[in-house]
Amino acid sequence: MIVRPVCVYCGLAEGIENEHVFPLSWYPDTTPSNLQRLTVPACKACNMRFKLVEEQFAAAIMMGLDSKRPEAAGLYERFSRRWKPSSGRDSKDRQHRLLKFQSIMRNTVWTDPHPGETTLLVRTPIGLVVRAAPVSPLDHEVLKLVVEKLVRGLHYAETGLVLGRLRLEASIVTHQFIVQGGKDLQDFFAQPARLPVDKRLGPGLWYRRHHDLDSSMWLFRFWGQLPIVARVDHLGPTNAKGVPLPGA
Repeated sequence: MIVRPVCVYCGLAEGIENEHVFPLSWYPDTTPSNLQRLTVPACKACNMRFKLVEEQFAAAIMMGLDSKRPEAAGLYERFSRRWKPSSGRDSKDRQHRLLKFQSIMRNTVWTDPHPGETTLLVRTPIGLVVRAAPVSPLDHEVLKLVVEKLVRGLHYAETGLVLGRLRLEASIVTHQFIVQGGKDLQDFFAQPARLPVDKRLGPGLWYRRHHDLDSSMWLFRFWGQLPIVARVDHLGPTNAKGVPLPGA
């Protein structure tokens, strides 16, 4: 009798599929060809659920990504095929991609660019041509689900244990975010900054984490330009080292 591992994400169903912790499409072209991508056991339902939120996350982030950086090489070109009619297989597929592009553009706003961001020229309602950077709204729940997937997958990859119940809060880090948080938040960032970076992921994807007895904090930086912080409270039973027990 074959005993299959449990799904890392729900902790209930059999992990019959090998799910990439970081989607393959997130790895830039500068990733070494011999790099082993991290995979974990997952059930089909969780695999599909997280695939949808990863696509929503990417659709919001990629529009404003600076693809000139080595850590992001090829990403925009790869993602943009999903909404470019010219990449369609047939007329029906081209129409589907066109509708997707129109939907993205309806939700896209143009804002003053920051140094290093991709910039375009747009015409204002009064006829002025100005530099602007595209911004697509990112739903906070989508961000939380994507980060939860990463936390559960990376924890399993490091320890071989399935995380139990948890409470998670995540945020994209900006200078304003840190300043408004005061000294406590600045100290929060200073602590994991001294921790080593996991180098198994190649360029463009890195993370740090720090564990306390019943909580952990994670810092992610994607493609050299998207920092994300997450605090995780572990609600299930833990072992003597504070690690949640499998299935908790």
